[in-house]
Amino acid sequence: MWTRQLAGKAHSLIAAVAAISFTALPCIAQDQQYEGDILLGSCLPPEDPYPFEPPEDPELRQLINEEYQQYIRDAEDYINCLRQEHGLAIKKTREVLNRYVELFGQEAALQSTGQ
Repeated sequence: MWTRQLAGKAHSLIAAVAAISFTALPCIAQDQQYEGDILLGSCLPPEDPYPFEPPEDPELRQLINEEYQQYIRDAEDYINCLRQEHGLAIKKTREVLNRYVELFGQEAALQSTGQ
């Protein structure tokens, strides 16, 4: 019986750690300065709030309101993360293109793929 209880607690702990990890990911790209290789794809969109009808109960109404406010804050972080990733991708592409031109000079030209 204690094995089942321990397994249940371990499952709960794993779920909690996974939830914390996933909720922290959208901020990764914003907080880190990148040197060299870029970690692209690190921006995760926030989860939509559940579309509850606002109830008459003031406490429940406040909880739903707070959930929407948190979504808006997380969405802003997500958009800022995407902007930063966009800028980093452009910077990285520019660096690689400049290196290409330096290495190949006049031969550095985009080739048609025939599509």
